[in-house]
Amino acid sequence: MFLHPCSCIVATGQPRPNMKLVLLAAQRHAPLHARRHILNRLRHLVPTFYLKLYVELPARAAPLPWFSYNGRIMRFLIALLAIAGIFDSCLALRIHYQDPAAAPPCAVTEKFDCGTVNHSRYADFPPRTFDDAVNSKGIHIPVAILGIIGYAFIAILALTKQYWLTLQASEIGFALAAFLSYLEAYVLEKWCIYCLYSMCIISAIVLLTIVTLVMNHLRNRKASVILYP
Repeated sequence: MFLHPCSCIVATGQPRPNMKLVLLAAQRHAPLHARRHILNRLRHLVPTFYLKLYVELPARAAPLPWFSYNGRIMRFLIALLAIAGIFDSCLALRIHYQDPAAAPPCAVTEKFDCGTVNHSRYADFPPRTFDDAVNSKGIHIPVAILGIIGYAFIAILALTKQYWLTLQASEIGFALAAFLSYLEAYVLEKWCIYCLYSMCIISAIVLLTIVTLVMNHLRNRKASVILYP
């Protein structure tokens, strides 16, 4: 609810209003012409220096017309990317449980063969050793399942506005995706298209989360300016 500074002075009858209440209330809601009108009404009660800040600071701090930050759009965009990551991980999981003898649809060239990557010993966590049989009963979780869980966790954190935790979770995911890319490049010497898609998705999530945190910090810093006489 907008509190008019002049009405605050009349109601309280104080010769000097609460500067934090008066300035910040009008700074957030009153247009420029209204602030100039209030300037003339408060000139004999408030020092000129604070009246100048009261009128000019909000106008200078206003965002440029071509740029408008919307936290809701950023939040849903991060969640949408996480959902895309879940879908991508499901495709990789399907290849993981596919018959190794069958040719996967993502095996396009000799270097890009997701079947070889998803059936390698690095496709499980912890990785299988050379002594483990293919059907061994050890506890090995497919990396694609970890990706599904991770992306779902990131989507929940983003939708609940836990941006700092979203950044931490996405950084962990980025580090794991980078390590898998290293294995594909220098150990397996084959690339998985789904893994590259996942790398692009988690990179975009990290960048968007950083932008969201920075913009929220700047917006909160601007809104929390306290002007004392």
